[in-house]
This record gives sequence, structure tokens and C-alpha cells, in this order.
Amino acid sequence: MSLNVSCITGSTQGIAIIETIMEHIAWAIKKDPLEVRMTNFIQPGDPLIAIPGAKFEGENPLPNMITELKTSADYDARKKFVETFNQVT
Repeated sequence: MSLNVSCITGSTQGIAIIETIMEHIAWAIKKDPLEVRMTNFIQPGDPLIAIPGAKFEGENPLPNMITELKTSADYDARKKFVETFNQVT
């Protein structure tokens, strides 16, 4: 049996559902969706769902990557521009 599977059945749908939930939560609590996502990043000691009894160890690289991307993309200025544009139009 070959395990060369590019996408496990349901994983893409699951990610889409979680992303929709994150957007909804952000809207409901009036926070930036990125802030909601970053608040929910896995932390050392968090359980690993796919491996019963295992916990996440080490450092999650995503917070630093997102911070660098926000800076290089001028995220805050772009977000403010879009908010202003949406108020005017």
C-alpha cells in the first residue's frame, strides 16, 4: 500500500472550517483576525492531538515568522488604509 498522499481526506476542509471559525471569533470580539490566530498558536506543553499523551516541545517558529512578515509587508499601515477606504466608500 502506498502512503504517497498529497492531502489526507478532510484535512483541507478542516483547515477551511477552522479559518472560518477564527474569522468569526475575531469579528464577534472585534479583534484583528491575525491577533486571534496568534493568540491560539500552539505553545510548549500543549497536547498534540494526533499523538495521544504527547505534548508539544520546543519553540513554535510561527510567531516570529508572522511578526517579520507583518513588518516587511507593512501590514498595520495597509490594514489602516483598508479600514479608512471602507469607511469612505
